[in-house]
Amino acid sequence: SNQYEGIGASFRKYRFFFLMLTGYTFSRAILKSTLSAFLPTFLTENGSSLWMSGISLSVFEIAGVLGVLVLGRYSDKAGRRLMLIIAAIFSPVFMWLFLISDGYIRYAMLLFLGFFIFSSTPVILAYVQDLKSDRPSFMNGLYMTISFATGAIAVFLSGWLADMTSMTTAFYVCIFASALAIPFAFLLKVKKD
Repeated sequence: SNQYEGIGASFRKYRFFFLMLTGYTFSRAILKSTLSAFLPTFLTENGSSLWMSGISLSVFEIAGVLGVLVLGRYSDKAGRRLMLIIAAIFSPVFMWLFLISDGYIRYAMLLFLGFFIFSSTPVILAYVQDLKSDRPSFMNGLYMTISFATGAIAVFLSGWLADMTSMTTAFYVCIFASALAIPFAFLLKVKKD
């Protein structure tokens, strides 16, 4: 009984934080999951070869690894919330630049896009671990559940939207959806005891 009371108390204490985190994660997942799932399809529809489309996805993912390493490291010094705000601001900007550019510039934009899109995941994990809770495993599990659920819903919605309209339209909608992460990032505060 005490064990469950402890979990309930931890959840109630940080419910606002996790509510804002869900909004942030879902907004980001719409862009991240859509690009991860549909980038080669989008590029081939817009004239790229299958070979170049495959390479582009690899470039996007490799840039994500660099983003994870760089922003993850700086979040330890500059602060978690600041890094999440930076990632939330730059992701839609580079997505827009990616969509309006072509040729090699478009592929270059993928580097920046991957860098900022994937960088928030380890920062959020560290943020969750920083919570002063006696249930760190529960907190981490709660975030992982939010992350997987929002990613699955985001792919479903973007795939449905692409079928109803076009892949290009779905990608433009992703810009606006991911920009919604910005206010959530500013609201990601942990109340002091």
